[in-house]
Amino acid sequence: MLRILLFFTVSALLLSCDICSRKVDCPAFTANRLTEWFPYSLTTPLTYASDAGVQHYTLRSVHLTGKHTKTGAFLGPEPTCEAYKYYVSEETTGNRQPRLAAELRIERETPETEWFEAEFRIGSTPVYLFGLTDTGFQSAFFHEHIARLQTLPEVTLGNRTFRQVQRATADTVSGTPALSEVYVARGEGIVAYREHPSRTLWVKQ
Repeated sequence: MLRILLFFTVSALLLSCDICSRKVDCPAFTANRLTEWFPYSLTTPLTYASDAGVQHYTLRSVHLTGKHTKTGAFLGPEPTCEAYKYYVSEETTGNRQPRLAAELRIERETPETEWFEAEFRIGSTPVYLFGLTDTGFQSAFFHEHIARLQTLPEVTLGNRTFRQVQRATADTVSGTPALSEVYVARGEGIVAYREHPSRTLWVKQ
């Protein structure tokens, strides 16, 4: 009994000991392949047009991760570094929520192992894009529902032609109004989105 008590006491000390904890120096969020796809400017508003009119989004940055230290338990796994850049629009909805929000996020286990993710919300629909590589994202979700992801070398939407485009289409749409389809392009960010149930397509100008 004494041996068991001693084991749990030592284990608790190791887990709570700051000296024994594992610490990792994490880098700041800097320009990377995410910002190549989403080169958003705080001085140039985003404008989208459709047959229903025009929508403007003036972005402001509310968070940019700097250099920091992550701490993990001595007996636990290596701490994972995270760094992100978060934008919101100055324009708000009726309940004072930003009409557009976007987060660019990097998860880093080692300098050689990094994951690039983007999350954004227009209205009430969160859209998640995972696993950005040189050719585009590997998977997409609308809310918790998986989306179909298609890579298009070129696409014409309205009066504009975009290159290196990915289209994410929701098989299941949650909420009304919501988004059913989103287009993103390298060097442009979100270039179009389709609302549900109206099927209105808003295209970046």
